[in-house]
Amino acid sequence: MTETDDNLVELAKGGDHAAFRQLVERYQRDVLVTVVGILGNSDAVDDVVQDTFIRLHKSLAQFEGRASLKTYLTKIAMNKSLDHLRKEKRRSKREVNLDERSHGNINPVEQDNLADKIVWKAVDSLPEKYKAVVVLRLIDGYSTEEVAQILEIKYGTVLSRLSRATTKMKEYLEPYYTTQALRTDG
Repeated sequence: MTETDDNLVELAKGGDHAAFRQLVERYQRDVLVTVVGILGNSDAVDDVVQDTFIRLHKSLAQFEGRASLKTYLTKIAMNKSLDHLRKEKRRSKREVNLDERSHGNINPVEQDNLADKIVWKAVDSLPEKYKAVVVLRLIDGYSTEEVAQILEIKYGTVLSRLSRATTKMKEYLEPYYTTQALRTDG
């Protein structure tokens, strides 16, 4: 019989390492998706995922269950990811140099992969507060209310940031649409 999150949390609070391991196994993929959504395919992803579960372990005694464990973990993962980005920005200014528009004719498999890369670059180009909303709402699939709870912002703020984020992403992606249309029509 599969244990509920509540049961596993209580067992883990009591020092049951197997229960905590089950929680990690249950939510590792969800945490990974969130972290990759914020950091991209960074070398730091594994460290941030691990830090997320370390933070969960340290804070388990304070977890009261007002939110679901998944929501609580996602909030930790978002905070750890955003902390990492802030540290990286302080260390050095990242320059993203992606101009695949000049690659000429690309086979369809490479083109699909290229499209994914370009969309992820558009997400990555967003300011942190917009990126967080896009990842949680559009990639992780949380409801607007859940996003507001995770980020501790108002419902309307989530909608506003999502709207601004999609506008910024459209602006970022617009040159690629034009290039693709020329490549297809010409």
